Amino acid sequence: MFADSTNSMNMPWVHSPVFNSILNNLDISDEQRELAEKFNKDGYVVVDLGLSDQEIETLKKEVLESEHKQQEEFYHYSDSPRAFEAWRKCASVVDIALHPKMIETVEFLYGRKAFPFQTINFMKGSNQPIHSDAIHFHTIPQLWVAAAWVAFEDMDDTNGTVAYYPGSHKMPVYDFKSLNLGPTAYGEQAENYEKYEQFIHEMIESNNLERSLFTAKKGEALIWSANLLHGGSEIKDEKRTRWSQATHYYFEGCDHYYAPMFSDPFEGSYAEKDIENKNIRKRLKTV
Repeated sequence: MFADSTNSMNMPWVHSPVFNSILNNLDISDEQRELAEKFNKDGYVVVDLGLSDQEIETLKKEVLESEHKQQEEFYHYSDSPRAFEAWRKCASVVDIALHPKMIETVEFLYGRKAFPFQTINFMKGSNQPIHSDAIHFHTIPQLWVAAAWVAFEDMDDTNGTVAYYPGSHKMPVYDFKSLNLGPTAYGEQAENYEKYEQFIHEMIESNNLERSLFTAKKGEALIWSANLLHGGSEIKDEKRTRWSQATHYYFEGCDHYYAPMFSDPFEGSYAEKDIENKNIRKRLKTV
């Protein structure tokens, strides 16, 4: 369901500066109220998808047996491969991206119809440095992006589970331009991206941000705001797996869906995402 938002601003109502006023005018359940308050304050919520062992094992089998796209080498920080856009060939990956509980939650929190546009399936921990999704994909107006990371096994502090910084979504949105780094051509962003990662590390230390680990139970999903700082925690046990799926969501009604690293919004230049080709809702028949 959508929240019956009275928000007059073109941003997700959970991010509105008048969030409390909007919330008090909504006819919602106590559970929904707690969910919205949590997301507004901390930038994330946890929901249990209630996945069966059979659903999880079917997905793992499909991912392992399918040929899948790999991301650029400089986005890999461990030896473990990860399946990028496996939804194009694996029906079970689509099922997770469009899980009714997931869609219901993000559409309630954002107040608009959502469409997943990217999936990444992990077999082991990623070791990925802390970052914001808003450096990889964003929207005009801002912040109409959400992400979900689903655990397909129990997670703890030894297998490289997700690390995140509650409340960091309220920090400004930073892109290359913010760091006096111009947009780059596709495939040439590695040097600038490394400088971005260093900046995020310094910002966390300078602001004494506190880290949390998603010590999830099998089937739980961590849903977060586009600007929440997160990454892969240290892999202490190299023998452990970390089967999981990250799905990213856009919401209808934006003027631009774009890749910030290759764009210059101040100059009106956008590297637009191919929404028609990447909208998982529209590609169901090809899976």
